[in-house]
Amino acid sequence: MSYYNADRFHVPGKRRIEQHSLRKSPLFYDLPLRVQQELFTLATFRAVQKKDILFMEGDKVQFLYWVLEGKMREYYCNCQGDECLRQLIDAHNFISPHKLFDSSDRYGYTCEALGSGICVSWPREEFLTLVKRCPELAERMLGILAEYMEIGCRKACICRKPATIARIAGYLLSRSQELQNYRFLSMGRNGGSQSFSANIRPSEMTAALLCLSRETFSRSLSALQERGVVTVQRGVVEIIDMEALKELSGLGE
Repeated sequence: MSYYNADRFHVPGKRRIEQHSLRKSPLFYDLPLRVQQELFTLATFRAVQKKDILFMEGDKVQFLYWVLEGKMREYYCNCQGDECLRQLIDAHNFISPHKLFDSSDRYGYTCEALGSGICVSWPREEFLTLVKRCPELAERMLGILAEYMEIGCRKACICRKPATIARIAGYLLSRSQELQNYRFLSMGRNGGSQSFSANIRPSEMTAALLCLSRETFSRSLSALQERGVVTVQRGVVEIIDMEALKELSGLGE
């Protein structure tokens, strides 16, 4: 991995582009300028490649991570030494933000890049000091943690659905909700497009996240496409009929 600091609030060129990217983080939306400046100063960009390890099981929690580009996975090993998928983290999402405040300061799992990308990190101790000084940032972190917990609850409910189609429909709806929340926090109430697409690559890992085989996952996606609910092209799913997807997911059961 390559590292470089993201401070220099007024530096032109490449750093200005990085600062613009950081402003899209839910962490920055509507914060006082002085707090944004401090967050810029603390931030470090990390360019990652496939199979780069961000942290390993047993490592001390030293940073808050946000995925700017790319996709990550968290996994742990069971008693037999098999890798068990914990979750997938897409671009514009935080990686285990709850660990920042956890009394246990060690990770119980490993985080690995699934391809090339960029992660932004803030050192834990300095970030917590800033949270204590800035009530606006503390309130923002409460919102981020609440959303993180809600996503976990939704995924647990999705995996309990008996019908394969319902699981996949529920998963796509959950992803669309995450995108809507991100657009609200990064661009304001009226910001951004209302269209939704999800990158499900690698499909075998998305299938595993839903407790499905890759073959079953692919067949069910094809069925949704045949019904005109979604389109699928090169691992990217676009929702065409949101109401039909809600009905298939059993929303409100």
